[in-house]
Amino acid sequence: MKKTFLLFALFAAAAPAFAADGGSGHRRMAVTMYVNALAPMLDRGFGMGLGFEFAPIPYASVRVGVTCLAFSTAAILRFNLNGRWYPQGNASGWFFSYGLQFQRSSLTPPRADDGETRARDWWGALSAFFGAGNKIVFENERRAAFAMDPTLDWGFRLGGRDAEGRLDNWLIGVSGPQFRLPVGVAF
Repeated sequence: MKKTFLLFALFAAAAPAFAADGGSGHRRMAVTMYVNALAPMLDRGFGMGLGFEFAPIPYASVRVGVTCLAFSTAAILRFNLNGRWYPQGNASGWFFSYGLQFQRSSLTPPRADDGETRARDWWGALSAFFGAGNKIVFENERRAAFAMDPTLDWGFRLGGRDAEGRLDNWLIGVSGPQFRLPVGVAF
C-alpha cells in the first residue's frame, strides 16, 4: 500500500510538467484517489481507488479507474471505464456519466473440519453505471489545482456468478447506488 501512495504522490507532483493546455484554458486531466469508508465498517477491511481523467474536448472526458478492497476473508479488484458529459463545458462543474465496471472477487472459505485451508474461490462480474456528479476545481494561478469529484452512480449488474452459481452474493459486482468522493489534482 505504501508503494501505491508513493506512486500517486510522484505522479501528482510530476504531472503538471507534462500537461498541455491546448490553448483552451481548461484543465484537461485529473488524477484522483479516494478511500472507501464503507470497507472498515463491514469487516475490518480497507478500500482505496485511483482514477485518471482526460478531456479531449471541454464538454466530454474519459475516466479510467481501479479500486481495491481488502477484507479478512475476501478481496475485490474493480476496473472502471467511464464517459462523462459536462453540459457547462470546461471539463468541470456538473456532469453526467455512463460507465462499465469489471470486478474480480475472491473469497477464502473458512478452514475445513480437518484443519486444512481450502482453495480460494474466484469469480468475475460486469456492471453498468449511470450517474451524476460535480467536479469542483479550486482555481488558482498555477497549472495544477486541487479538485474534488463527488459522484453518485446507480449500478446494474450485467453478468457474473459466484462459485455456486448465485447472482445475489454482494461480492458479485455492484448493483444499486454507489457514492464516491475522490480528491486529487486537476491540470
